[in-house]
Amino acid sequence: MSGERNQVSISGGQFNGVTTVGQHNRVRVDSSQVGGAAGPDLAAELAALRELVHALREELASGPAEANRGRAQERADDLADELAEDEPDSGRVSRTWARLLELLNGLSVGADVVRKIGASITSLFPE
Repeated sequence: MSGERNQVSISGGQFNGVTTVGQHNRVRVDSSQVGGAAGPDLAAELAALRELVHALREELASGPAEANRGRAQERADDLADELAEDEPDSGRVSRTWARLLELLNGLSVGADVVRKIGASITSLFPE
């Protein structure tokens, strides 16, 4: 068995879209549309998400002293920093949001802003 290598053979059928093999691979796919109906304005959606995170940070800063509030503020700052990038990292945004969401459970913060942030992250950064 010496000399064997890990090999992958993909055959049959028809493949559409992105196909990747191996561990820890990342694929970035860009597309553009010519004519037809316009898609969502991603820049506007990202700007709206940044505003929601800003509102959450303000709410965390002005709220009552509670356990985990300081840690939640730090995670919200981390999320805001990542979203401020020209091209936010999808995985990092999702992981930071998941950690923040755990800390928000039990804190007195507006459920509406939390729900909107979650929906926006799911829409903009699908895993």
